[in-house]
Amino acid sequence: MLIKQIGQAYDKARQYHNIIPRYAAGSSSTQWRRIHEELKNNNPDWRKALFDSSTDICKADNDEFGWGITWSDGDKPITFAAWLKQVLADHDAATVLMLVSQITRYDFSRYTSLKQASQQIDFSLITHAHDSEVKQ
Repeated sequence: MLIKQIGQAYDKARQYHNIIPRYAAGSSSTQWRRIHEELKNNNPDWRKALFDSSTDICKADNDEFGWGITWSDGDKPITFAAWLKQVLADHDAATVLMLVSQITRYDFSRYTSLKQASQQIDFSLITHAHDSEVKQ
């Protein structure tokens, strides 16, 4: 399930950078809503709008802890934007729109929301060690 993969990617990035729960890490729900709008408008060039131009939505440049956040993908680091482009490569706009509609119900960049999603959608997190640091 794609949403589980994305949630776990956020978790990997948090762990890789040892980001404590009170700090955001990864693309915010606002950024995902921009993708949602692009897909909802039936743009036939949605992949280009997301990944392939100087004004792309999923731009890793100058977004170190958003689309540009990295983690180790085997032997080298990969940005969230590059990873997402690979993951979505074989999916059509309708599937991605449904996925993004699910993601925007949460804010995976916030640990408490990521944890809530992991419980509701049923995917495991590796950053449970930080649970005691989350302010309620």
